[in-house]
Amino acid sequence: MLTGLRFCRFARGWLLATKGDGDPLDALVLLDEPTYPGIRVPARVVGALLVRAGDSEPEPKLVCVAVGDPTFADAHRLEDLPGHLVAEIEQFFAVYKQLEDSRTLKLAGRLDAGQVRPLPNQAAG
Repeated sequence: MLTGLRFCRFARGWLLATKGDGDPLDALVLLDEPTYPGIRVPARVVGALLVRAGDSEPEPKLVCVAVGDPTFADAHRLEDLPGHLVAEIEQFFAVYKQLEDSRTLKLAGRLDAGQVRPLPNQAAG
C-alpha cells in the first residue's frame, strides 16, 4: 500500500473546558470504526504530543484509544502504538491547520500517559 493512501483510523475531537482557560483540549481518538460529528466516544489517554505554532507555548494534543476497541486493547502508552502510526499522527498535527490559516505546527515533544494529568474519560467529537 502506498504511504498516505491509508484509511484514516482516527477521529479528531476535544475534551470540553479542560485547559483551565475554558478552551477545549484537542484529542485524537484511534478507532477502527467510523464515527459521526457530535458522537461521544469513551476513550483512554495513551499520551500527548506537544505542538507549537511559531514562538507560542507548546499545546498538548491528546492521543487516545477508543475503550472497547480490540485493536487498541493493549495500548496504554504511546510506545504501545506502532511507530509508523505515531509518525502519521505527528504529521497530521504538523499540517492540519495549513488549510485554515497556512500555519505549520512543530512537534515540541511527547508525553506518555503517566505524564498527562488525569482528565475525563470521555472525549467529544
